[in-house]
Amino acid sequence: MGALRKWATRAGFFSLAATSTLLAMTWHGWGVTALVVFPLILVWVACLLDQRAKARDAQGPSLDAGREKPAPPALRLQWWVLFGALAGCSGSFLLGAWLLFSTDFGPPTTNTTSAAISGDAAKVAYLAKYMTLPSPVETAEFVIDYHNNDWAPSDWTVYAAVKIAPSDAVRWAHDHPPRSTADLSFAAPLVGRNARLKVASAPSFYGNSKCWRAIFATEGVIVAHCSSEQPDNP
Repeated sequence: MGALRKWATRAGFFSLAATSTLLAMTWHGWGVTALVVFPLILVWVACLLDQRAKARDAQGPSLDAGREKPAPPALRLQWWVLFGALAGCSGSFLLGAWLLFSTDFGPPTTNTTSAAISGDAAKVAYLAKYMTLPSPVETAEFVIDYHNNDWAPSDWTVYAAVKIAPSDAVRWAHDHPPRSTADLSFAAPLVGRNARLKVASAPSFYGNSKCWRAIFATEGVIVAHCSSEQPDNP
């Protein structure tokens, strides 16, 4: 039974170590992995040394050059457990501090329209917090509904119409698959707020169900819809 408990303890420890390592690597990379695994390694080394000391005690006194030497006393497991607990607490503290000061949870929660913001520069800067802009933007109109859920994935829906240089239109199609069409009904209120967003040409459509854009290359106008809910199909 003693051997069975020993191997069960080892299996449980390594399962915990493997799970913690996997979660740390998945969520936060190698830096957090080191902070999680290091205390676990200390506990494992402590248990290993304790077992070796007890094994030496069980063998009785040893002889060295004909002179009897007392066997070293067994290392107390509770002290090593305390040491490991302190190491774990230290690692947890460092981990918490690192996450607190280095984790970027993304932009803040908002439900904003461009009508509430004055000036082209301010509108473009605000939109850039919630949407990648592949080229300089002259003016923008948008509706942003963004919920920052901290550790959990955020929920968002962004409707936007922006004015760019016609020569930059190709940059908005780069790395986005073409699609046949998309629903542009949401764009009318946005375009109606700004005369520079008026269009007369036919658009080309690019993107997927999560984020797509209609490119009016002649006028240099981009109409985009991005959502975490994937509302339609390409």
